[in-house]
Amino acid sequence: SNHYYMVVTKVSLRGNSLEGDISQWGESLAKLTNLQQLDLYHHNLYGNISQWGESLAKLTNLQLLNLSNSISGKLEGDITNWGDIVLGNLTNLEEIYLRGNKLKGDISHWCQQHSSATVTTPLTKLTYLDLSDNNLSGDILAWEKDIATKFPNLQNMDLRKNPQLQNIDNISHDKLPSKMRDYHDIKILTDKQKKINK
Repeated sequence: SNHYYMVVTKVSLRGNSLEGDISQWGESLAKLTNLQQLDLYHHNLYGNISQWGESLAKLTNLQLLNLSNSISGKLEGDITNWGDIVLGNLTNLEEIYLRGNKLKGDISHWCQQHSSATVTTPLTKLTYLDLSDNNLSGDILAWEKDIATKFPNLQNMDLRKNPQLQNIDNISHDKLPSKMRDYHDIKILTDKQKKINK
């Protein structure tokens, strides 16, 4: 019954020994319209989640998305379009963790403003964005213009171990969201562990 989908607010398989391909989970996730937390941290699941974007975009109450650190197999897929369809709709997101998978895609445009009203909506609640240890690509300097507008309350951003990402050490301090500039040790973590001081 759809009623049971509607009352689910949290799905947590954190540290679970379950194994399997979750490529096709997207359609079921889309029915969990009141879901606030999706936590699959440190799991044995695997599969291509390229098609999850449109399903996740329907979870407008989602606050936590944690798909980090799969133990075996690792999640894979191209998440280029997540910048538009996921970040453009999930305005209640507070934390995103995608660390330690095999995700790929050009994330240059994740922060850039577009003509669609849904895409230009800032994620005012987002404080943590962890995309580290994947195969993501793109030029992070493209984020400079809009990062403070798109993620105004971002405090921590981890981009380490994405060897194809360009210019992650060159984001200007004065372009960062204000809450990141308030730290002595800015939480932009890169392969060089660069520290940006006030």
